[in-house]
Amino acid sequence: MKTEALYARIKALILSDKIRFPDIFEIIPAKTISEDCGFDWVIFKHKLDNLHLFTLNEMMTIANILKIPFRYMLQLVRQARGDEDNI
Repeated sequence: MKTEALYARIKALILSDKIRFPDIFEIIPAKTISEDCGFDWVIFKHKLDNLHLFTLNEMMTIANILKIPFRYMLQLVRQARGDEDNI
């Protein structure tokens, strides 16, 4: 399956609230997303283990790659971090 088709699948799951942030990387490898976003792989991998290190700009870049509104990405990351106040 092409990467674009996988991104479309993830987008549909996100918009229907049927996927969590870590589940994204079961569909598309984190390294692929890192490369598509132009992120350094080692740093991206570290940030996946420490979600509080992601900047808003990085989350925006991932949202743009997935073609989803930023608020959905922010909500996914906040839920994965265990933040109580979800958007």
